[in-house]
Amino acid sequence: MRIARATFGVMIFGILCASAAAQESKSTDESSPLPSAASANDATTTLQRALHFADLYNWHASRPYFTRAQQLFEAADDKRNALYAHLCPFGRPA
Repeated sequence: MRIARATFGVMIFGILCASAAAQESKSTDESSPLPSAASANDATTTLQRALHFADLYNWHASRPYFTRAQQLFEAADDKRNALYAHLCPFGRPA
């Protein structure tokens, strides 16, 4: 009886892990993940997308958006937001 319960628990854990991995890969697979134009609006939109993924604790998906937002802000000579995009992955203010 104990072995059956342990086996059942391990099976449920495996199913949950597989489901979580599939969900994470689905959220990071997008046809066009980063915008190509370099306007201030695109930089802000890119930063907001990065913050969205960071709020979901999906750091792997948010990293390219933070990097791209930093590059776009630097191209627009917006040093404040470029620094914010650079520092956000290390700890978002509450």
